[in-house]
Amino acid sequence: MGIKALRVDDIETARWGSRGVMSKPNPLKKFRRFIEHSNWDEYLLKYEKWIDVSCVAVIAMSVVFFLPVALSVFRV
Repeated sequence: MGIKALRVDDIETARWGSRGVMSKPNPLKKFRRFIEHSNWDEYLLKYEKWIDVSCVAVIAMSVVFFLPVALSVFRV
């Protein structure tokens, strides 16, 4: 049961290990890692038709919503 001296490498390793456990993950870094290392664009292309249809539906609903306002402005 002797005295054991700590080396600088042991302290640095412990410091880096505690940072990973104690700190919160940075959401910006997680998002960047997701964009760079995943094939999200291929998944997006699978749903391209549904995205196009939903965008056209949103545009059509906005036209129906703003049509009375536009008609009232042009009557004056």
